[in-house]
Amino acid sequence: MNHDHLLRVALSCCLLSALNPVACAQSSSSPKTAPQASTAAENEGIESGNYRVQQSIEMGYRFTDTSGSDAVYNTFVNLQSGPRIFEQSLSMRSLEHTGALFDSLSVSSFGWGGDPNDAARLRASKFKWYDVNASFRRDQNYFDYDLFANPLNPPGLNLGITVNQSPHSFYTVRKMGNVDLTVLPQSRVTFRFGYWRTGVSGPSFSSLHTGTDALLYQPWDVSSDSYRFGGTVKTEDRKSSLSFDQFLQYSRDDRDRGLAPFATFPLPNGSPVELGLPWNTRAGQPCATPLVGGFVFPRCNGYFGYSRVQRARATAPSSQLSFVTRAIPRLDLVGRVGYSWSDLNSPLLEMFNGRESRTNLRQSISKSSSSSRSITTTVESGATFRVTEKFHISDTFRFNNFRIPGAFALLQNDSFGTSLLATPAVFPDKKPTHTSSSGPDIVSELFNRFLGQNEKVNEFDVEYDFSARVGARVGYRFRHRLVHHSDLATALGNVFFPSRPNRGQCAGLPLNPDGSCTFTGVFKSGDDLTEINEHAGIFGLWLRPIDNLRVSLDADFMSADNILVRIDPRHQRQYRANANYTPRPWLTLGAALNLLERRDPLSEIQFNGHNRNLGLTAMYGRNERFGLDFDYNYNNYSQNENICFIGTFVPPGSSTCPEDATLLQTFGFYHNITHSGSASVRFQPVKRVTTHVGYGIVSTNGSTLILDPLQPVGPLSFNYHRPLAGVEVNLARHVDGIVGWNYYDYDERSLVGPTLPRKFHSNLATISARYSF
Repeated sequence: MNHDHLLRVALSCCLLSALNPVACAQSSSSPKTAPQASTAAENEGIESGNYRVQQSIEMGYRFTDTSGSDAVYNTFVNLQSGPRIFEQSLSMRSLEHTGALFDSLSVSSFGWGGDPNDAARLRASKFKWYDVNASFRRDQNYFDYDLFANPLNPPGLNLGITVNQSPHSFYTVRKMGNVDLTVLPQSRVTFRFGYWRTGVSGPSFSSLHTGTDALLYQPWDVSSDSYRFGGTVKTEDRKSSLSFDQFLQYSRDDRDRGLAPFATFPLPNGSPVELGLPWNTRAGQPCATPLVGGFVFPRCNGYFGYSRVQRARATAPSSQLSFVTRAIPRLDLVGRVGYSWSDLNSPLLEMFNGRESRTNLRQSISKSSSSSRSITTTVESGATFRVTEKFHISDTFRFNNFRIPGAFALLQNDSFGTSLLATPAVFPDKKPTHTSSSGPDIVSELFNRFLGQNEKVNEFDVEYDFSARVGARVGYRFRHRLVHHSDLATALGNVFFPSRPNRGQCAGLPLNPDGSCTFTGVFKSGDDLTEINEHAGIFGLWLRPIDNLRVSLDADFMSADNILVRIDPRHQRQYRANANYTPRPWLTLGAALNLLERRDPLSEIQFNGHNRNLGLTAMYGRNERFGLDFDYNYNNYSQNENICFIGTFVPPGSSTCPEDATLLQTFGFYHNITHSGSASVRFQPVKRVTTHVGYGIVSTNGSTLILDPLQPVGPLSFNYHRPLAGVEVNLARHVDGIVGWNYYDYDERSLVGPTLPRKFHSNLATISARYSF
């Protein structure tokens, strides 16, 4: 054995010994900055003992130079400088199925060393005995788009308080791993076992509206563990099988919230207080005159502190029984029955210390407990009867029924005061100062809610092939939904202290001997039952006029007698067309068209929307020296309907909302047209050198209704350019040198708004070497 052979076997053994048994299954491509061309010749591998071994590993360094908005670059791309293992793969296959532990083993991974997405996958099998798949994936989710959930930043008096970061940004890491084992995969009786784990951790931010909007810090600590066991029994002739699977899922959600530092100023007594995110003094946020002489005006809205501790726990077992049979001549039958239930419990402790000027609220402590149970039953069945080789009749039926009863118990104590400097008054020693909008001083309430749906869908289809080149189908689909929603809120003892004890729920009620008022009873109830019947006609046609051209056309026409929400359609039409043309073995052309039209003509809604999509693809690869890939996508989305609103800006033609006289109604609209496409060319000028260049772009333009002149419009129009280039050189046997370049340029063609601009451009370069055999 020569030294080169020993080196390759040693490298394979090192990778095997360092193998992590849990690897990722959700991505099969590396997020390298530029696509890599294949080597000139396929790696045939080496023989080592009873195995044929193939191995590759690519290592290198990425250089990143970014200007503009780092936050938006990290939100969109987030590829940083540093050494990386771009790709790794290992394959071992037994030549005669005589491996001691496995007959086939493959390991692949990408992104190690600091990329936001890295993953690994392991697959192994032993003929007739087992198949195992293990995977692991890590995703770093960076999101800071400064217009997302951002309060209004008015151009007037803001005292330099501008929110240039998304109050709902997050910087979390998600880790996903799974192991799936199948025992006796080729036998009549097969067993399956599996385990999945998902965890999300890291910092994020949120907001809370009490008087003003406070910035909250919300660290993530969420995880889910799932277990599976099941099996399949097949008949001796393998025409029928019966399968059963049992799933167990346990979830945990510990996302606490606390006050994050933002816009902190001193009161006249020196105590620091936070005045919140929006500085719109004309709207009273945080108040008309936040600062007087450099100190906070004591009657402003503000926060001394806030915390929310919540622990959510859920258990969700589910069972599934399915069968497939072809035992009856010309008849295929499939079916599945599933049943699942879940229990959720979520105790909560919330504390607020500050002031809400509208109600004079100064402090609040609330404890609550909530629980819910979800019960779901699903049934699916399908039958296909082959009358002749050309004539098929099929019917599918789906039944879905879920019920979610839940209860929420709240106990809350509120204290009131007229100033951030004043100590909250405690009754009966002192009478708190309430406004007409102040809530109860003591809250004891119970909420019972229910949401359920019973859905039945049946589709009947007839298919006929007129010849080897023309076929058609006609079908009818009926869908029935019965949606039940109920809500019952009961006050077990809401107490209103003086002053103004006869406010809110206690208006007109007799007072207690101490001058307070107690309200008990139902203060909110509702029971809605919505029935919806949908009828749809289905039409399809496929054509093959010549051997290398195939065209399919489909149409779906739906009509419903009711809706659940305002943007549900009463009438819907969908047209789909696909064409694939291969005039030469080295040239493939494709086109896809999808038109969706939705509307509800009722005068109080007048909903009208569409989504029109066209896609084109082309692939050319006549020889190894030249190749071309091209794709283009056009998307046109529109949605219009009457909306009811409250706003500082009243569009011309607005009228009183017919459903609520306290609101105004106008015609809302949103339109967007997006063009996206990419093209890449691969060229091999000499045998050992392969080059490639490419370009991708997303360009969008849109418009929407503006109801507040201070509203950040956002990027209704932008261009996102992504050119790239690369060179791959075969330096020696089994060794390739690779140089890649990427450019990212994001530019909004609409107004930036009151926040920081989001434009960025970035140059990325990679230098790497690949060793493979």
